[in-house]
Amino acid sequence: MSKTPSSHGGVSRRAAFSGVLALAGSVGVVSAVPASKDARLIDLTSQALAIDEEIIRQTEAWSDVLEAPPAHVEAQETALTQRLRQLQTDVASIQAQTLAGMKAKARLVLSSLPVNQHNRIDPDHSEFMVWTLCHDLLGLDA
Repeated sequence: MSKTPSSHGGVSRRAAFSGVLALAGSVGVVSAVPASKDARLIDLTSQALAIDEEIIRQTEAWSDVLEAPPAHVEAQETALTQRLRQLQTDVASIQAQTLAGMKAKARLVLSSLPVNQHNRIDPDHSEFMVWTLCHDLLGLDA
């Protein structure tokens, strides 16, 4: 999974780290809750991730062009970014009750972190612990 660094903002470091820590602390408690309890959370997260991917596609499509993209492309990217931020806010306001919900939130947090071309964060970076905790929750190699 290769991801280019995101330039459209997202969750603050403090909010992401606090949220991920809260998720990690409650993994054992929620594992017995049916995943359907987090259906809305998982749906909103899927929508947000799809929009994030579309923003990345649009950015990559215009990254080699010296002049600014046409106004309609910029307007579409602005609208997508606003929708993404609203979805991030909505997701952040829902407490995950299942491991599936926590993993969905972790995927969304990962999408907002400033990773390098190798999809990693330097250990000296302030968001490194958030990145590694998300990877732990998702069972990914850090």
